Amino acid sequence: MTKRRDNNTYTFATKHGILKGSYERSGFELCPQKLLDTADLNCDTILSLRETVIRGSQSGGQGYIKCNCAGTKKCRTNRCKCYKSKIKCNSRCHQSLNCHNK
Repeated sequence: MTKRRDNNTYTFATKHGILKGSYERSGFELCPQKLLDTADLNCDTILSLRETVIRGSQSGGQGYIKCNCAGTKKCRTNRCKCYKSKIKCNSRCHQSLNCHNK
């Protein structure tokens, strides 16, 4: 939380930017742990909640990436979708292949 306004609404900052709009207290729960340091917050960019989630997503938004590799390279080249996107292979990619990108 970055700011509490007079009408009891709150503004939030994330490592990707400040969330557009303000939120009522009933719309969120307080977290007892400190997850981010103040230096990690980006207060220069204003983003919608959807844009913030997309920036934080490993697959870049909706859906997921899966590679279906079956060759001898075992996900170590740019022909593998996951390797090329710089993400780890997951259980939906291939279950029986001995993979070097997990």
